[in-house]
Amino acid sequence: MDRAWKASLAERLRALAAAGVATIVATHDTEFAAELATRVVLMGQGVVIADGTPREVLAGGWHFATEVARILGGAEGALTRSRARRWLERELVS
Repeated sequence: MDRAWKASLAERLRALAAAGVATIVATHDTEFAAELATRVVLMGQGVVIADGTPREVLAGGWHFATEVARILGGAEGALTRSRARRWLERELVS
């Protein structure tokens, strides 16, 4: 999507939000999602691997690992908060 079309779409989405209309957008453009979304659902191999605010999901946190999940064979390989916590606790104990 070129810059002009993206700006036009962003303007339309903001207008819909201001009117109280819920909108679902599927995109691979993380910057676009971070700028406009109030909720982000991140999927890897058709499985939800993160669901939260743009800051929680897209700001380099635990869940932003769709390529890692793909390489490791699905969401089972993604570093989720609970999986990371268990790993850290195990490392601190040993």
